[in-house]
Amino acid sequence: MEGSWSEAVALSKQLFAHSPEVQSSVLYAIGKQQFLEQLNRREYQNAFDFLKKRLKQLEAAAPHGELMKLSYMLTSSIQDVPEFADWEQTAGRRSLLMLIESLMAARPKPADVAQVPKARLVELLRQAVSYQVASACRHQQEPAPKVETLLHNFETPAVPGHCQHVFRDHGDNVKCVGFVGTSGIIASGCSDKLLRLWDTGTGKLLTALPGHTARIWDISSTSAGDLLATASGDETAKVETGRSYNKARLRNSNNNQPNQQPTKLIHKQTNQTT
Repeated sequence: MEGSWSEAVALSKQLFAHSPEVQSSVLYAIGKQQFLEQLNRREYQNAFDFLKKRLKQLEAAAPHGELMKLSYMLTSSIQDVPEFADWEQTAGRRSLLMLIESLMAARPKPADVAQVPKARLVELLRQAVSYQVASACRHQQEPAPKVETLLHNFETPAVPGHCQHVFRDHGDNVKCVGFVGTSGIIASGCSDKLLRLWDTGTGKLLTALPGHTARIWDISSTSAGDLLATASGDETAKVETGRSYNKARLRNSNNNQPNQQPTKLIHKQTNQTT
């Protein structure tokens, strides 16, 4: 039962960090024993300072009226207070030790504490990127995404957390890609001069449309998806109407097979000089 009071306080803070209420009770019990021992050694000034600076802060954890009784001891003696008439230093330390041991036995078992998954730090770094993407992509009126606990993965509502489809049927390097309004179709322009339309639900190629004589550098669609424009290195820009790439018509007419022949398009061609 020998040792440093500062070490006892630090250890108690660590052991009972799970419950601030229990922690305060233990710290008060340790402080009370320390205060009584100071009085027993007649270190009245130290005891007064300790009561004012340390025990006063833990008054909420003290039994009702006990702090006033401890203050009274500064002008009398420990034994003048009936509740402490039989107090003795060794017995007081033994009682303090028994109190701490009983509270330690009541602590949550390790099985009741959430375990940190393996490689959690690496996963948290990936989750932080997802959080930043979701925060940057969210609309102004939407609330910021919340992270309830670091032990659960953050699920972003803005972008998928995994690759949904890979569109591989290109004849050369891809130069541009974009959604065709809200039709559920993605358009891609390629160096093989073809404009390809993809089904975002299945990932299948719906059709490959010729028309340019050089690589396609850029594509753009109206918000309604009724017009799709392409810009090519052949010094032309073409505008195609939504009737030519309606997803339902493509599925029925092509039976989900890529179409290398031009469909009935309405082209509005603009020649550009360089």
